[in-house]
Amino acid sequence: MKLGCRCVVLILAVILFVLTVGLGLRLPVQLVPDLSFVFATVGTQLEEHEEGRVPQMDEYTGHRPLSVEKNKTTNSHIDESACADECEWLQEQQRRRSTVENACGNYIQRITKDVLSYILVSDAYKVLYCMIPKVACSNWKSAMLLLNGKHVKDPHSAFIPSLKTFSDEEVERRLRDYTKFMIVRNPHERLLSAYNEKFVKETSFTLPIQRKFGPIIRKNKFKYLTKKYANSTGNSKKKTRLMKDSSKVSFQEFIRYVGDPVNKLDIAAEQHWREMYRLCSPCSIQYDFIGKLETITEDSNYILSHIGATNLTSIVQAKPLHATNSSSTGKVQKAYEQVTEEDVLQFEKRFEKDMALFGYQRPTSITDLRVKMTIERML
Repeated sequence: MKLGCRCVVLILAVILFVLTVGLGLRLPVQLVPDLSFVFATVGTQLEEHEEGRVPQMDEYTGHRPLSVEKNKTTNSHIDESACADECEWLQEQQRRRSTVENACGNYIQRITKDVLSYILVSDAYKVLYCMIPKVACSNWKSAMLLLNGKHVKDPHSAFIPSLKTFSDEEVERRLRDYTKFMIVRNPHERLLSAYNEKFVKETSFTLPIQRKFGPIIRKNKFKYLTKKYANSTGNSKKKTRLMKDSSKVSFQEFIRYVGDPVNKLDIAAEQHWREMYRLCSPCSIQYDFIGKLETITEDSNYILSHIGATNLTSIVQAKPLHATNSSSTGKVQKAYEQVTEEDVLQFEKRFEKDMALFGYQRPTSITDLRVKMTIERML
């Protein structure tokens, strides 16, 4: 009963306030409604009638935290412990967005047609997903196909509309109104994953890439060896032998090629190892959610819950179509063991914007390996 009275008082106070402001009326100060008092007292009454706290609006995206929507269908009240988990996840998202914003500074990227081709669209769910190769993109492409009412065995062979297919006005509207997300990964591990899939495996999909990039990378290797042995005529035979020993591209040759600033990495197939910020333009497009491969299960669950597609959880958590398990400590250390510190630093210089934008550092597995190798050289 008290709560009903408070609501009536609130309604009358708001009406009086609107009339005062909207009609330009000047009432005596003592008659102007004290709305702060009304809202405070009504808020207190509401809290007394609730069994759990309703989360506040997410200030960044304008969406209510996920616990509100989820509990509408499961419980009449909000599970406080569940809310705590989701609020913690939303806070982490805010930290990730702040990291991107701080790293961008005044840098503005031009949103090119190429960038728009990586942003996949589901109009039915009003969601945009920026696809980054070698970051769980097979599973998320499958999910986007299902959101669009399609089910195919190989998501890479099916058409998914991207922002590139829309007019400028339609692109602007979707960027403004739709939920936007991207999934990122530590650049060191992403590069290794690209190498393991494209240059170690021999399949009908990878052989064309090997035939195309083998000569390009060997040419890069020749340039490196020529520079290295430029003033050493006695090592010409060694240089020749090293050039002939190139039937397979080694990881050291690959990371040296990718890290070389002369190579623009703008050939279509190089999307698999191109910088992530160049694919998704996070300094020009404000993504609502930034998932990470390191927390892919948790991030995927909340993103799917947010867009109302929790039935796809098993799809995005399935073993990826082209998984290489390149994030395992053993594989990372074995690969980077054959790479010089100079080459790693050159690679990190190229990907320093990715590392700054998404809060990545050199993996501890590589750091530990470098320490071990240094100690062994000293013994």
